[in-house]
Amino acid sequence: MKCPDTPGRFSGESSGVGSYGSKLSVEASEEGNWLLYTPATPATLRRLESMVVLGCLALAELALDQDFAARDTHVRINDGGPWLTVHGPGANNPPNEFDYDTLLVPKELTVERFAKWIPFNDTLDGLGSVAARPIEAPLQTQVLVVTSLVEGLHRRLDKIFEQSKFPNASKSALGGIEQAARRAARVKAEGKRNLDPQQVHEAVMHAVSHFEQVDYVERAKDVVKKVCGVLPEIAESVADLPERITKARNEMAHQLLLNEETEPLEIRYLRWLVVASVTPWLLRGLLLLEELLLARGVVVTYETIRSWCAKFGPDYANQLRGRRPRPGDKWHLDEVFVKINGTTHYLWRAVDQHGDVLDILVQSRRNAVAAKRFFRCVQRVGD
Repeated sequence: MKCPDTPGRFSGESSGVGSYGSKLSVEASEEGNWLLYTPATPATLRRLESMVVLGCLALAELALDQDFAARDTHVRINDGGPWLTVHGPGANNPPNEFDYDTLLVPKELTVERFAKWIPFNDTLDGLGSVAARPIEAPLQTQVLVVTSLVEGLHRRLDKIFEQSKFPNASKSALGGIEQAARRAARVKAEGKRNLDPQQVHEAVMHAVSHFEQVDYVERAKDVVKKVCGVLPEIAESVADLPERITKARNEMAHQLLLNEETEPLEIRYLRWLVVASVTPWLLRGLLLLEELLLARGVVVTYETIRSWCAKFGPDYANQLRGRRPRPGDKWHLDEVFVKINGTTHYLWRAVDQHGDVLDILVQSRRNAVAAKRFFRCVQRVGD
């Protein structure tokens, strides 16, 4: 696979791949750098593609925030044998134009990091690649995919996240509880009209078969807590993000009937848009923090986070602003005193009669000039 960088830059570097006994190295040629993977044992082409090619592409896309493709892929059967060209949509692609406005500095993607990423990504069953690439689909499909990824990645990162509500309980104890619940339900159904004890027994068996596993909302809370503990800017403007993700997931996964009277389509669509916009960055942050940033020693400064927010924040804000409903005709103003670095500031918030926030502004002064500035901002919302 062609290495997406300048020729000769990583030439000669090599690193072992996890505990597999395999090796990842770089060979230089006149055409550019080749990323060379040497397995410890023979592997099928499909296995090499899913583990190595897609794994390396996923890491590059996560860290640099752009699409990559394998420019050329060659394999050989024996050491010293001829290189054979692999043909197919995932193996031979024209080179993409490289965007140098990246999330992380490209030099951080060393051969050693790729080598350490490959076995980690292999435990994710392909979900890393899905989390790395933007989802081009209708909004409902985006929500369904990203909310499913929250649970999928949580389950596979079982060394980080607890998977059981009762981690110290024995399997026999939990099995006894399940058996008691089934037996009690069957006894309760006996002699009742319109109830088949056997059907009740089977229904309760299915209902309690996974009762010891962590609920979805707890999985979402775990992911948000881990990521936002280091990158709080990802979700600081979204209140109750785990609950929002859970609600959207339940609506999509279970195809719940929605009440147009209690929540108009415009509000519901806006809520889904928030989840579809924030959750992919949450997942990307989770993977980068776990394998690339924290575990491997890359320091992410507040300036890096600020640049992320500056790059992607305006686009998200414009999308949300363009889709929210028209404000009501009655507005109210809140004022809160907050301290920032020991200095008192004034947080002003305008809401309409429905409780929808029109705008928020934090200022260090509390005078007529500051008030006029805030109302000009609010007026633009109503125009």
